[in-house]
Amino acid sequence: LDAILAHPDFASGDVSTGFLAEQADVLTAPGEDVSTLLMAAAALSDQRLVTDVMQIPEMHRKMGGWRN
Repeated sequence: LDAILAHPDFASGDVSTGFLAEQADVLTAPGEDVSTLLMAAAALSDQRLVTDVMQIPEMHRKMGGWRN
């Protein structure tokens, strides 16, 4: 996250939805798996998902993952 925020293109707002994938080699340590980073970014950028999650009653959100 620090690397993303410090990136000059990100700071200037000159980015697209492909920014993380395009800059993965600059934003990660050598050999670091970026799939988790990309999945987190995708989930956080999906406003519908965030809205749906916020509709879950607080007591259930605090429990974490759903259980059977």
